[in-house]
Amino acid sequence: MSLLSIVLPSRRSLDQSRFSLETALIYAEKRDAVLIVSDNSGDPAKEEWLKRLGKRIRYISSDAKDGMSNLLNALAYVETPFLLPFADDDAIYVLDDRPPLDLADLPSDVIGVRPQTMNWRNDRGVVDVITASLDGERPSDRIYQYSDSAGGNNALYYSIYRSSLFSGVLRIFWDHHPTRGAYCDWSFVVTFLCCGKMLYDPALIYCYDVGQWNTPKAVDASVIDLLRQVGLPEIALHFQQFLMFLDVHSLLCWRDLPLTAIDRDDAMSINVKANLDGFRKRVARDPHLYSQEVKDAVGALGAETDPNRLFAAILPVADILKPGLADGYRRYLAVLT
Repeated sequence: MSLLSIVLPSRRSLDQSRFSLETALIYAEKRDAVLIVSDNSGDPAKEEWLKRLGKRIRYISSDAKDGMSNLLNALAYVETPFLLPFADDDAIYVLDDRPPLDLADLPSDVIGVRPQTMNWRNDRGVVDVITASLDGERPSDRIYQYSDSAGGNNALYYSIYRSSLFSGVLRIFWDHHPTRGAYCDWSFVVTFLCCGKMLYDPALIYCYDVGQWNTPKAVDASVIDLLRQVGLPEIALHFQQFLMFLDVHSLLCWRDLPLTAIDRDDAMSINVKANLDGFRKRVARDPHLYSQEVKDAVGALGAETDPNRLFAAILPVADILKPGLADGYRRYLAVLT
């Protein structure tokens, strides 16, 4: 029985995605994995080609209008205990000269396996390689490890995860989050790391295309596009840590998350320190970017340290970005708890 599914929501044409798809198929053959392709490209040549490639590929014709809904469509077909999300402009490999970690032998406190992440650009090739295990004992330890090794992007998302955790978090998010924005992928990874360790497997390689993230200006443009897709204004670019705090806190409150009470408290505390405190510092550093209403709300937090009270106190700021957004988060939290 296969232990792993490669989950590929794909909107690119056959010409644009064939190389990526071929690397995924070879990877699947080497790992005895299932390749699930949810294809919303509308390219008949791609459909015909994929359907000829054998039983290892599960082809799904999709009418999803965006990447997140197409991903959720693919996740609905996962039947294996582990999954690997994959993008159709990336590449994945299994080295022949070393055995990969056996997923069946992973300890219960390990939620997944990260590959060698090779960040690459068409104009420069591989620009960075990330290989660190994230194996700290507490959620805060692993978040610090991730912060030190992330390299400015969220490529850790493209790792092997326990399917129940990955699919569970994304499903509850998709069904109830007030924006369902693709910009929330950082909050997914942080939540996963709070639930357990990620071990590094040098036998696996993920080539991550950082083309759209290769300069600060390009990063800002890409984030603004993601924000606008869900009705948030351009100024939300300056509220990323605020939104991250709301999103991580909400997911950490999910009653079905595999967290002990001690680890949940630790995770909520590091979220305050990393994201809410980071937002407070940004407002103090660049006050010209924020209205007086925002500055007053941040100032009113005072010396409060309880994560739940801080969430409730700062939440009204969300309505500055989009009227009704704060109530949307209240409804989301009510479902999660």
